[in-house]
Amino acid sequence: MNWTRKDEFHSVSDEGYLLRVFKSGNVVKFCAWAPKVKVFFKMHYALGEGVPEESKHLGCHDRPAEAIAACVCHLEAINSEVSNVSNMG
Repeated sequence: MNWTRKDEFHSVSDEGYLLRVFKSGNVVKFCAWAPKVKVFFKMHYALGEGVPEESKHLGCHDRPAEAIAACVCHLEAINSEVSNVSNMG
């Protein structure tokens, strides 16, 4: 996974994953986000029905390597699902 640093607080992978740095006092967190996907929103949702997310938060971590690992794990899981579906036919 190749990363491009956009500015002091944002890096983006070639696959569209986003790594954001949050600083508050002495606390620094590295938050990972999955790529944005196209979703179609409805006008009304039934009680208990999930509302689709545009981008999935993969967690906040103490080190950048942990946040990147979350992105890699998410990408591998998606690729595994796609492979399983294509092998069904």
